[in-house]
Amino acid sequence: MDISVDDTFGTLCITNNDPTKIKGYYSTLDALWPLFQLPEWQSATTGYYLNVTGAFNVVRISYFCPVGTDPRDLVRNFLAEYDLSCSPMPEAPRAIKVAARYGGEELRFRRYLATYSHIGLDIMRANLHHSQCLFATFRWRVFMARGDYREHFAPTFEKLSPFYCGMSNKDRRQFWSDLAHWPNPPKVDWAHMFVNMVLACDWNALFRLEYSEEPLTIPQINLVLSRDHVFQIPLEWNPERV
Repeated sequence: MDISVDDTFGTLCITNNDPTKIKGYYSTLDALWPLFQLPEWQSATTGYYLNVTGAFNVVRISYFCPVGTDPRDLVRNFLAEYDLSCSPMPEAPRAIKVAARYGGEELRFRRYLATYSHIGLDIMRANLHHSQCLFATFRWRVFMARGDYREHFAPTFEKLSPFYCGMSNKDRRQFWSDLAHWPNPPKVDWAHMFVNMVLACDWNALFRLEYSEEPLTIPQINLVLSRDHVFQIPLEWNPERV
């Protein structure tokens, strides 16, 4: 990834018009996979990251591109071909400081956002349910217990993500440091963005809890998930059994 702090920034809010909460997000994300494989998209952007918006059924693509480059026409043609829609009409890419509210380390933050999105797409396409279980147990168990992020995630990334496997040792070390980064505790941690992409949700109330709160059991997590989500975690689920 050749991301620069000088790259402009744009957003696209895309839906396949499925109004179903959460499920609409996943089906739209799946429909967008061919876009990310287009050489034209890859040459027009230096990186991008993904999360949920709308009524939890819309995919927001936030992208970086060199000054003077604008992928919107490419995206419009893709959407028309695949029967997707974009609302509101996207503005032209512009200069912006993405990390302003997340610690201020602009280049580091941009690289992290693009890195987690590549890994996230890999694992979700390979095994969505396992990925959902991985991130729900991370948020409600590993995070609450101040556990080891790498120990929890690495087995899945090593087995399901070609992008992660192609990273240098130096880039991997940086990624693990970024994933655990929390420069401003009253605000969300950097892991929040990855959680939001994979689960189409994050439980922001967690950030008002003290670390002394006990991690939840899988039945307790399933109770939380049953309120809004479309999956349950098997009682015997283990992050290393991919």
